[in-house]
Amino acid sequence: MKTRRENAAASPIFTVLLPMLCLLFTNGCAGNRQYRTELRVCANTNAPESHEATLERTPKYLLGFVEFDDQGWLWSRTQMDTVLGAIRQEMGTNWEKGVLIVTFVHGWKNNAAYDNENVQKVRETLNYLAKVEAKATADGVTPRRIVGVYVGWRGLTLKGWAAKQTTFWGRKRTGHEVGRGALAELFLRLEAMVNSSKEAVKEAAHRAVGERPVASRLMIVGHSFGAAATYSAVAPLYLERILVPHHPNEGGKPGFGDLVVLVNPAFEAARFHVLRDAASSRRTDGTTQDQLLNLAIFTSKGDTATKNLFPIGRFFTALFQSHRTNGQHHANVTAVGHYKQYLTHNLAPKPQEPNQTGPPQQQATDDNEVEQARSIVQSASKKLREARGQPGVAKVDLEYVSTRLKPWGEATFSPFIVAQVDTKLVPDHNNIWRAQFASFLGQFMLTFAEEDELKTTGK
Repeated sequence: MKTRRENAAASPIFTVLLPMLCLLFTNGCAGNRQYRTELRVCANTNAPESHEATLERTPKYLLGFVEFDDQGWLWSRTQMDTVLGAIRQEMGTNWEKGVLIVTFVHGWKNNAAYDNENVQKVRETLNYLAKVEAKATADGVTPRRIVGVYVGWRGLTLKGWAAKQTTFWGRKRTGHEVGRGALAELFLRLEAMVNSSKEAVKEAAHRAVGERPVASRLMIVGHSFGAAATYSAVAPLYLERILVPHHPNEGGKPGFGDLVVLVNPAFEAARFHVLRDAASSRRTDGTTQDQLLNLAIFTSKGDTATKNLFPIGRFFTALFQSHRTNGQHHANVTAVGHYKQYLTHNLAPKPQEPNQTGPPQQQATDDNEVEQARSIVQSASKKLREARGQPGVAKVDLEYVSTRLKPWGEATFSPFIVAQVDTKLVPDHNNIWRAQFASFLGQFMLTFAEEDELKTTGK
C-alpha cells in the first residue's frame, strides 16, 4: 500500500508544480529596495562609489535618479528634492540657462541599478542629444544644457528568464500604481520649472534688453509598463487641459510638457479611448479642440509581448467585466499600439544610399549623421508647426536622417501620433535601443523643442 507521500509524488500536478516552484525560488528575487541612496554627485559613472549616487555629472549632461516603491510612493522625498534642486541650479538664477530635460520611465524587468541596460542606454541618448544640440551654435543659438531624469521602480522582481516571464501581470498592475502615485507630482514639478523658464524668455523678449535667455524644454519617455505608468500619470492632466474652453486666436492648446513619448506601451486601447475621443471632438460653441500634438505612441510590429501575450492576460480579466459591444471588448483586451482603428503612422527606415556601407543601425550616430540632424530637425519642426491647427494634424509626414514617419491611410482628425514601427528599427518588446531608432527618438524630441522656439521667435 502506497504512503501519502508516495501518492503526492505520483500526482501529475505535483510533478509539474514542483520544478516550477524550484525554478522560481532558486533563481532568486530582486530586492524591493532603493538603489540610489547616496545624495551626492558622482563624475565617474564606472567608479564603485557612483553605484548608489543620486546624481551623475559628465561634461555632456547631468543625470538624476528618482525612485518609487510598489505603491507609487517616493522612496525618498529628499532624493527627488535633491534632483530637482540640481536641475534648478542648471537653469541659472534668473532662468537664463535653458535646459533640455529628458525624463525616462523604464519598463518591465528593469530598475535603477548602475549597470542596468536602460541606465546605460539613457546615458548614451543624453550624449547624443548633447552632440546635436551643440550644433545650434552654428545658427547663433545658445545650446541647451542636457539633463536626464531616470525614474526607477521595481520592474524586476524575479531573476532568471523563466521566472521573469511569470511577473507580467503583477508588474503591469504595479506600473499603473506608480503612475497613479507620486509620479504625477514629479512630472508637474518639472513642468512648473520649465514653464518658469518659458515665462522668463517672454519677459526678456518684451523688454528687449540684454541677451535673451534660452527657454527650457521637458520631454518624457516611457517604455513598456513604464509607458503605462507614464500614461496613468499624464492622461488625467491631458484631459483636464483639453476640456478648458479655448478660442482659435489664443494659439494651440497646451498639452503636457513639450512631448510625451510611449514606446511599446503595455496598456489597453480602452484606456486611450477616453482621451483620444475628447481630444478629437469638435465643439459647436465656436471653440476648437486643436490640442497641441505632444503625445506620441510607438509600437514595434514585432512586439509579441503586447501583441500576443498581452491579449491572453487581458482575456481572463475581461471575462469579469461588462462590455456594450464587441468593439469595446476588443479595445479592452488589445494593447493600444496594436489597435488598428487608432493607428496614424508607420515608422520605417529610409532606403539606404548607394554610397553607404554596413547596416544603417551602426551608422546612425556617426559624426556625419549628427551634422545632418540639426538641419533636418529644423525642417521637421517647420512642417509640424504649419500642420498644427489643421484637420488631421497627426497625419503630418516627417522625415529624419535615416527614418521616415509616414501617415497611415486616409487623414482623419487626431491630435496624437500612434505609430507602428518597422522591426528593422525595433525588433521586439525590449530591444528599443538600436542606434537607428535611438537617433530617431533624439531627433523627434528635438523637433518639439525646436518647433516651440521657432514659434516663439517668429522665424
